[in-house]
Amino acid sequence: MNTEKAVSTGVNQFILAGWLSILQAAFIFLGDGVELYSKIMSLSITGYIQMILGFHVVGKLVGIYVLFMFRRLLIERHNFYMVDKLILVLIFCYATSALIGTAELVHIIPQYSFMTALPILFSLTSLISIVYAFRLLKLEGNLSGLLKPYVYTMIASGVCGVTIVLGQFGSIISMVSLILLGMILIRAESEPEYL
Repeated sequence: MNTEKAVSTGVNQFILAGWLSILQAAFIFLGDGVELYSKIMSLSITGYIQMILGFHVVGKLVGIYVLFMFRRLLIERHNFYMVDKLILVLIFCYATSALIGTAELVHIIPQYSFMTALPILFSLTSLISIVYAFRLLKLEGNLSGLLKPYVYTMIASGVCGVTIVLGQFGSIISMVSLILLGMILIRAESEPEYL
């Protein structure tokens, strides 16, 4: 009976989304790691650009699913709509970023043309993330005790992203927030429903 309820409420999908969120953090780590490796070894980034973009695109596509599932968790379990539209805007930013990266990967747009578009999109996404995080603080539940750590890492990551100069540091903090989001989604099974 317990298993039937879990399947019908989509808990298995929350667990899957949680693990995918952690996987998204790994994609960020791999993309940033390859970029850092090429800089340390004084290698031309040209040879690694497709690998870096590949990690970026796959990470963003995974992130879209994770955000949809987190939105669903907030609505179904907590009846919380304050970040609903912001999550949709973040999903749009992720999708746009993935499209730009994909267009660069398949050579629809000239190589390195993403260098101007992505930082602007990254800053915009970071600014939206800050607003999203502050609104998320108004959630009545504590998401298994992970709400505040998740929100604070989102704010820190967003502030670093808006400055662009601290973007790499923000990327590291973003990995932490994705792992926390993954843990929130995985623990959704044991959390009571508030509806």
